[in-house]
Amino acid sequence: MTGGVLNTINVRLDANTIAYILDHSEAKVLVVDRQLHIEVNKALDKISKKITIIDINDKHADQSKLEKIGDLEYEDFLNTGDENYDWKMPDDEWQAISLSYTSGTTGNPKGVVYHHRGAYLMSTGSTVAWNMPNRLNFLTIVPMFHCNGWCYPWTVPMLNGRTICLRNIDVKKIFELIDKYNVTHFGGAPIILNMITGAPEADRKNSKTKFTY
Repeated sequence: MTGGVLNTINVRLDANTIAYILDHSEAKVLVVDRQLHIEVNKALDKISKKITIIDINDKHADQSKLEKIGDLEYEDFLNTGDENYDWKMPDDEWQAISLSYTSGTTGNPKGVVYHHRGAYLMSTGSTVAWNMPNRLNFLTIVPMFHCNGWCYPWTVPMLNGRTICLRNIDVKKIFELIDKYNVTHFGGAPIILNMITGAPEADRKNSKTKFTY
């Protein structure tokens, strides 16, 4: 809606690879969690052009692990917006909506472009394939850098749903959030499903939720 292209970067990458992606994608703005300050600050020292840095300062995170990266915080940045901004639809459905980079390949990561049409079809198609209802409670486990979180960040709002965010992969926390927020749906890679089904009794002892896989 603002004319930008979303580029979600794998938070597990090293500084050299992050710097490469920022340069190769011609990034202009980086929105980053302060917990990632060590590798991100190293990466910023390596890029060819200065970019705008917007910090996410999560009050629920362990503050001892956070360190300032940029000069602007996300909440302050939102306050600079214009509520009367006349947002525009893309001129063509084939225009880029996001740019993702591969991992586990030889050489540098390769950029893969998502167009608006593809993201739309993936978002709507999931509702049919999974028989997703309106006003669901969705626990997001798939990271945004993994194929845009399988496009569920767009699917859930379309269904008037609620997204519950998981900061780190923690099986005990997953069970707690499922019960606390009455989670109805979530998605995860097979390794995550194995972690949940094989969780020790101590991690799930208070769970009242029945799981269907």
